[in-house]
Amino acid sequence: MDFGDCIRFITESQATCTLCTNDGGQPRGRGMVPLWVKEDGIYFTTASSKNLYSQLLANSNVELCFVTLQPVKHLRITGRVEFVEDIVLKTNALDERLF
Repeated sequence: MDFGDCIRFITESQATCTLCTNDGGQPRGRGMVPLWVKEDGIYFTTASSKNLYSQLLANSNVELCFVTLQPVKHLRITGRVEFVEDIVLKTNALDERLF
C-alpha cells in the first residue's frame, strides 16, 4: 500500500482517527479529525495551549490509526509531525474550521 492508497482509504471510507503520541514514556491517544488529507501529508490542527502541542514539540513521532465500521478495516500510519508555518495555510485552516 502506498501513500496514495492511504489517502483513498481515509477520504473514501469516512474512517475514525486516533492520533497517538508519547508523553514522557506514557502513550497518549486522541480522537482527531483531519483538516486536510493531501498528497504531501495529513493535516491536523491544535492549539499551543493544549497538551498535545507540547507532546508533539517534545517528540514528533506519531502513529495514526484509522478504523472503519462496515466492514471493519484498520489503517495505521507512522511518521513525524511537521509544524506548518505558512501563513496562507494557517489562514485557510482558520477559514475552514472555526474554533
